[in-house]
Amino acid sequence: MILRDGNLDRFVAAPNPETRVLLLYGPDDGQVRDRVEAAIRAVAGDLQDPFRVADLDSADLKDDPARLSDEAFAMALTGGRRAVRVRNGADHMVDGLESILSAKTCDNLVVIEAGNLSKGSKLRKLAEEDKTAVAGPCYGDSDNDRAGLLQRLLKENGYSIDRDATDWILSHTGSDRKATLSEYEKLMLYMGQEKAITLAHATVCFGDSSATALDDVVQAAAGGQTVQLEVAIQALRAEGMSVIPIILAVQRHLHKLHYAAGLMRQGQSADQAIGAIRPPVFFKVKDAFKHQLSIWTLDRLSTALELLTEAELDSKTTGRPDEAICHRALMRICQAARAGMRRR
Repeated sequence: MILRDGNLDRFVAAPNPETRVLLLYGPDDGQVRDRVEAAIRAVAGDLQDPFRVADLDSADLKDDPARLSDEAFAMALTGGRRAVRVRNGADHMVDGLESILSAKTCDNLVVIEAGNLSKGSKLRKLAEEDKTAVAGPCYGDSDNDRAGLLQRLLKENGYSIDRDATDWILSHTGSDRKATLSEYEKLMLYMGQEKAITLAHATVCFGDSSATALDDVVQAAAGGQTVQLEVAIQALRAEGMSVIPIILAVQRHLHKLHYAAGLMRQGQSADQAIGAIRPPVFFKVKDAFKHQLSIWTLDRLSTALELLTEAELDSKTTGRPDEAICHRALMRICQAARAGMRRR
């Protein structure tokens, strides 16, 4: 069975007692680990409980394949369900997992964490198709995911945060769960005993020069500002930022424009459409966002998003210079925005 996003989060918070194998995989290792640990806590209570948690690596199972079954069928001395964590999941585990899934009974949960598995992966296929297994892909957090993660983490640690601070933080963090959690933890360390987080706190913690330059790239590309875009790209290069976060930041912004443009096509005003976006558009860029809505059509936004997806894929797979691929894609988007201004 395959579970994604919110359904997956609800599952790891309270795993089905009938489920024997949970596979969490994908390129976002921070999100994979966060969900793995949530599932183990839900089953065993404590990640470090030696009686209810076994911690294995798939490499060790190559030499001792029977160990997986031994741990999966073992009873906890203190009672309760056990969790068997397996790091670096790989296809060579499939035979052992099949014996666990086909057994008459198995009260414990095997939790496997893996990297990015292809559709042809035997491990992934097994977890997707067996009724007592769950496959959970982890491909990076959406804006709503990051907002929920921020609120949950702050609430658990006794902090409150106002809306402007939330909007600022979300606009200055990316989709990688590990990096995002690290930034949120730095914020709490900065706050110390002061529990009310405001925009002033957020701008101090999340106002570094690379984040500012990234915002400049996003706004310049979507707004058709060629010179400003070139300057911002050079600033990010000087900071040493890789191209993928740049592409993803512009992609997130265009997705918001696309959503708002779709609402406007249905008859809503620009202000109504902007007000419907969640998380909300940061107040400091609302005017620029409204202007961008006036120069982009829904169809051209779809084309621009396809262009960015292609640029991301090419940067990862072709071996061609990724900076050149990114630069060309951003300039094409900027030119499309300028063309939109001429058509107004």
